[in-house]
Amino acid sequence: MEAVLSTKGELLIPTQLMDRYGLSAGATVVLEPREGEIALRPAGSPSSHAQLVRQDGDVFLQAPTDAPPMTPDNVKRLLQDWP
Repeated sequence: MEAVLSTKGELLIPTQLMDRYGLSAGATVVLEPREGEIALRPAGSPSSHAQLVRQDGDVFLQAPTDAPPMTPDNVKRLLQDWP
């Protein structure tokens, strides 16, 4: 499924995907950079990929059990996308 960005960078999500994921106008979504792509998911839903998380001044690697293996290349990509 394809979508087109507006000149302001806005993205129109097709109705069938909004319905499928319980999204409505004004909903908050999370954008996650992933190995050459950008994943979008509803805020509050768990990620299936590892991510770096800042907590109490420290940075941790948080990965659910179904996340891809943490290879050196995967860690390097996470660090490149880290703000």
